[in-house]
Amino acid sequence: MSASDDDPHEDCALAVGSDMEPSKYSTEYHYDDPDPVERMKAYYCGRQEVVWLLDQFPWMALGSVLCPACGFPPRLRIIQCVVHLNDAHQWSREQVSRWLEEEVQE
Repeated sequence: MSASDDDPHEDCALAVGSDMEPSKYSTEYHYDDPDPVERMKAYYCGRQEVVWLLDQFPWMALGSVLCPACGFPPRLRIIQCVVHLNDAHQWSREQVSRWLEEEVQE
């Protein structure tokens, strides 16, 4: 069993030129993370629409929110919550957009 069999994100992190250790590209929230955008891009490298969002709106890798649909703990980075809303709750882009507008205004 290779390391990538243990950690499905390892190959992605390597593919985007990351030299991050597996523990450094986890989705854990770290307030002192030196580069949260690159961490999230490495984690979601297989989902180009998510990487595109991070390229366009890097602030989505910052901050911390609870899922508005289920209060999913722990607090998620904004981009993680967007993906969670789409995947787990099947929210449309319009629903996610409305929520983001409200969240950013707060």
